[in-house]
Amino acid sequence: MCEALEELFAGRLEENRRLGAQEALSKMSSLINKLLSCNRIDDAKRATEDPTYRDTLMAEFKL
Repeated sequence: MCEALEELFAGRLEENRRLGAQEALSKMSSLINKLLSCNRIDDAKRATEDPTYRDTLMAEFKL
């Protein structure tokens, strides 16, 4: 029984990681798209290199 629960938990954990990665990618894509639409090329480049600045921009665009 314990082994079955471990397998179930591992499967759900992996699924949650996959979904989290997809959500993060979607948000990053949206951010870059918005920045490029606003001709904020330097901000788009910095967002790919600086996680703190990226978080600031995500908040600015409510992502």
